[in-house]
Amino acid sequence: MTKETDLNTQELSEFDLKHVWHPYTSLENPIPTYNITRAKNCTLFMDDGTELTDGMSSWWACLHGYGNEYIINAIEKQLHELSHVMFAGIRHNPATKLCKKLLDIAPKGLESVFLADSGSVAVEVALKMAVQSQSAKFKTN
Repeated sequence: MTKETDLNTQELSEFDLKHVWHPYTSLENPIPTYNITRAKNCTLFMDDGTELTDGMSSWWACLHGYGNEYIINAIEKQLHELSHVMFAGIRHNPATKLCKKLLDIAPKGLESVFLADSGSVAVEVALKMAVQSQSAKFKTN
């Protein structure tokens, strides 16, 4: 198999069509995809120069747009200090400060924070916590 870097845009497009299952489409009869090379604010730029307005607001850019300088600078600053660390048995001040801010605005009675890296993980953890909580209630009764 050739390396990804050896494939041109057309070959990558053909590979994608045959082997990548995109959200909201069929694996057997997929809708076309558009090759986006960069994005800024709410504009997506295709490899042929076409500009598209991101009417879906993407999953992660809906509030702030693409290429938001404030967010880019904050990410770059954090990458130079601490790019990533497992949160299992380890902590770091930026995460703890975020948790404190969240609890400061949370409704009374909510006293703990669990951080998840995506919505699907958050839902999975919430369901597991609910099952565990119910199980513990039944064991003590």
